Amino acid sequence: MSNSRLIISFLVGAAVGGALGILLAPDKGAETRRKIVEKGSEIGDSISEFGGTIKDKFSQMVNGAKGGVDA
Repeated sequence: MSNSRLIISFLVGAAVGGALGILLAPDKGAETRRKIVEKGSEIGDSISEFGGTIKDKFSQMVNGAKGGVDA
């Protein structure tokens, strides 16, 4: 379980760092909004990928438990 907490902590830290970097950068408003949309999309993709990984691991655990019960 500590691996998932580590990954979640990393993702949260990256999101906060990215948001601060974008907001503190001296860009025009339109450029800043474009960067926020891009980072939001990247974070969404990362979260989707992480969710898929968790789903796969859970399926493996369930199948392993079923195999142990059937045997």
